[in-house]
Amino acid sequence: RNLLNPLFMAMILGMVIGMTRLPVPSFIDVTIDAFSKCMSPCTMLLTGMCVAKIDIKRVLKIKSIYALSAIRLLLIPTVFLIVLLIHKFDYGVSLCVLAVLSMPLGLNSVVIPESHGQDTGEASGMAIVSHLASALTIPLMFTLFDLIVR
Repeated sequence: RNLLNPLFMAMILGMVIGMTRLPVPSFIDVTIDAFSKCMSPCTMLLTGMCVAKIDIKRVLKIKSIYALSAIRLLLIPTVFLIVLLIHKFDYGVSLCVLAVLSMPLGLNSVVIPESHGQDTGEASGMAIVSHLASALTIPLMFTLFDLIVR
């Protein structure tokens, strides 16, 4: 029952169209292109509205927010850097992988619960903390990467 929702069905349809290379009528292609240009701004607006509703003092006292942010911003990229010490991979690929692994917690943790009417307080707190902390951790990870690959 949970799989029969518009998002999942659209994803399956998109996969079928992509794998079979079925031609898509131009009016659908134009519509999808227009929607895709709205996704990021809409996500940011929704996240901003969710963040505005939370009690920041209460949320910032939740220790698990900091633990999850540390795992996402420090532990995961550091494990990858350790792997790079052991195995040499293509520079460009390694750089791209590090970029993905170093990014803060995604906004989907706020958007998805909000779309189902769930509490987004902790998710909003995680978004705030991880995005602020990433201003320090991203340059750190790229500096360490530069030291490792050179």
